[in-house]
Amino acid sequence: MALILFYRLILPLQLTISFIVLSIPAHGACNGEWHPAYPIGTLPATLSEVSGLAASMKYPGRLYMVNDSPGGEYLHILNMNSEIPETYKIDQFPGFDVEDLSIGPCDKNENGKNDSCLFVPDIGDNHHRRPFIQIAVIAEKQIFENPIVPKTIINLVYPKLARHDAEAIGVHPKTGDIFILTKESEYYYKAKAAKLFKLTYDQWHNQKNQPQTLIPLQELPIPIITGSDWYEGTVTGMAISPDGTRFLVITYSNIIEFNYDLSKFPIFNKSTPIEIDNLDYHVPEIRTLLRQEVISYLPPDGSSFLYTTEVAPLPNDANVIENAGIAIAENTLRENADTEAPLIMRVNCKKSEKR
Repeated sequence: MALILFYRLILPLQLTISFIVLSIPAHGACNGEWHPAYPIGTLPATLSEVSGLAASMKYPGRLYMVNDSPGGEYLHILNMNSEIPETYKIDQFPGFDVEDLSIGPCDKNENGKNDSCLFVPDIGDNHHRRPFIQIAVIAEKQIFENPIVPKTIINLVYPKLARHDAEAIGVHPKTGDIFILTKESEYYYKAKAAKLFKLTYDQWHNQKNQPQTLIPLQELPIPIITGSDWYEGTVTGMAISPDGTRFLVITYSNIIEFNYDLSKFPIFNKSTPIEIDNLDYHVPEIRTLLRQEVISYLPPDGSSFLYTTEVAPLPNDANVIENAGIAIAENTLRENADTEAPLIMRVNCKKSEKR
């Protein structure tokens, strides 16, 4: 029996976003059968440096977003019943380089079920100088107070106090474990395999204000999968499906969906590089957006996902990135953009939508 869900999102001075999900499959997975991406709207001016997106399961039709610095200390809510985004300051959270955003389980409520929390990660470190990184954990509420007081702020360090830049985080919907996928490159020029780290639920939940050390899990050969070892092959975001059995990785040039439950990692020998022929993944057909770095599955089952970028599009985006390079493209072709605001793109599972 087809289940019909209507979501309507109105952005200020932008076009109205409307989308329909039909015939949701029981298993929720698409097995690589995705429709091509298409635009559903543009971002408002307040999200000029968007770096994170998460769709609420608890409040259907609500999207949470964060900006990169400056402005990383604010949480933005786009609501289906609101004509303007709501903006809230996160108390005692400087937000030096906020990258990505995730929703996951936190404390158990009075009914014995896990409440949902927003995980706002200040994990960017372009110059590998930060002695520690932070994640603000915010209880998801129907109505937020301003400023928002986090439930906790987690301080994290990498093993052996190593420094890594990262723009991708996912919180497992079943276990509450936090996963970070790093953005590895050589002199901002050559992409390298991304490193996957984990912080267990027990670690962050019982931290007692002590820095917690991330657990190394695996290296993922993202540049080999995307076919590009240039900088556009570095990881800029991730998302875990609502059932925890899949995860998306976005780079400057591609999106990859892996058919793995991250709670089972490491699943390959950590001492040898992973052969991509042994990986279960697929690459949806997308329109590559300049500096794309935001992605989220849509509830209730992850049969659709959204992605966007922090800049307005340019003509022939994919060719510009491939042939001219990101910096050159931005500086020389901005006046030819086909819209003045960043696009929001949607991808639907072929098994879950009837057109």
